[in-house]
Amino acid sequence: MNSFESFHEAYHHLTALLAKEGDRVPGPRSRTSVGSGFGTAERVTYEVISPTVRIRDPRNRLLPDTCRHTNKGFAFANYLWALTPGASADQVIAYNARGKAFTDDDGTLVCGLSQRLIGDGTTSPLRDLIALMRRDLSTRRAYLGFIHPADLRDEPRDFSCFGSLQFLHRGGRLDCVASMRSQSLIGVMPYDVVLLTMVQETVANELGLALGSYYHHCGSLHYYAGEEGQLRSVLSCADEVEAMPPMPARTPLGTDGAVLAAERELRRTGLPDDTRLEPYWLDILASMGRALTSDKG
Repeated sequence: MNSFESFHEAYHHLTALLAKEGDRVPGPRSRTSVGSGFGTAERVTYEVISPTVRIRDPRNRLLPDTCRHTNKGFAFANYLWALTPGASADQVIAYNARGKAFTDDDGTLVCGLSQRLIGDGTTSPLRDLIALMRRDLSTRRAYLGFIHPADLRDEPRDFSCFGSLQFLHRGGRLDCVASMRSQSLIGVMPYDVVLLTMVQETVANELGLALGSYYHHCGSLHYYAGEEGQLRSVLSCADEVEAMPPMPARTPLGTDGAVLAAERELRRTGLPDDTRLEPYWLDILASMGRALTSDKG
């Protein structure tokens, strides 16, 4: 396993690995798979199986725009959506209209990360995990799986790319091990790493632990034919980006619900209710407001 200080370093390594060792494989053909254009075309991919990287500073989770431009507001919106009990598809689609393509005919995301991570408000896998770790910080059972057996039969459009998350307390620090069943290097990985490392930091804060390392494993890491120019852009990029500041002790899981309430107000009026928020969250919401306005992925 390769270890890096930042996601940018890890991303460069994985890009170089794919460019050098990626095997050409046929794309999926399922009518419910984004990899097939939802059954309209077979998209050839180049793939490496089962790479893993360690990121020693999970707050250094962003990429320079000169390396791979990402919509940071949409990335942050994904994170808050994932922590909103009973969240609807509309909440995240508001920041990126492309999400509509993944909804079922009734407009729902059957495998939405929000419902499988935070739940509907009556049951909450993530809160149960935090409670377990409060009882036993040495546990190896702080593990969440996001793919259900029924998904294999029903083939929903939003079949989870997230396989599992595991949290481990080691030496006063919280490590996180993320397993992705399928990882698009160019299109999705920059967003997934922001989301998952912020979830890791949220859990660490809820437990009063320092932030440890983040491990990212991919069953299939791939890029699509036609994305070679973007690979070259990543490989030629030598710019750096600063790590995000520490997340405040009060997280979106906090009992007062201020952060999630501000996000709802942002979608309703375009202006968050900022009277109770720390500067960290105001900066996050400002980025989200720009995504809400521009509606770009």
